[in-house]
Amino acid sequence: MIAFFGFSFALFLSGAAIAWIRWSGPLSLIRRISAGEFIVGCVLSGVFLLTAKSGTPEGNRKRMLTLFLVMMVYQMIIDVLR
Repeated sequence: MIAFFGFSFALFLSGAAIAWIRWSGPLSLIRRISAGEFIVGCVLSGVFLLTAKSGTPEGNRKRMLTLFLVMMVYQMIIDVLR
């Protein structure tokens, strides 16, 4: 689980950096929500990464499911707005 949370943290952090480089100029509503997705994903996976070692395997599975579901809901909101 530590590797998964570390990978997801790195993925969201690098995605935010790449999006920041690509999105020059004012941000539209969709891009602001997408930037929020990167921030929320990075914060969640970072917090879960810090607590993964002291957590139980069941707790880590619940954290992984929470991260997955939050990102799925974010994607559904972005798709509806588009």
